[in-house]
Amino acid sequence: MPESLSRIARPVASALFFVVALSSRAQQPPLKFNDPAPKQHHLTARASKLDPRAREYPKIDFVFGTDKKPADIQHASVDTRVKPRGQLVIWLMRHNEGLFNRLNSYGLHAIQPH
Repeated sequence: MPESLSRIARPVASALFFVVALSSRAQQPPLKFNDPAPKQHHLTARASKLDPRAREYPKIDFVFGTDKKPADIQHASVDTRVKPRGQLVIWLMRHNEGLFNRLNSYGLHAIQPH
């Protein structure tokens, strides 16, 4: 495929996939949380505890830290007071509590893997 056509085809294919995903979502019943005490839930876990295969890579400054100051904490949050949209945001940068609060206010789930 010529480079100029490739630059056009990729965004068109992405947009088409997004439209198909939205149309398939429209045919399903509305989403609803089943939470007896609706609130914003914040979850954290250490990557090294969740997956014992996880390894440090000091050459690229990827270390887990110590038990007193862990550096491999993963974050997730959801607000069950807000109508869910059935979408997940995966944030690949440093955790930002304000951003997660905003995403949750839109009905989006958010995770930040380490």
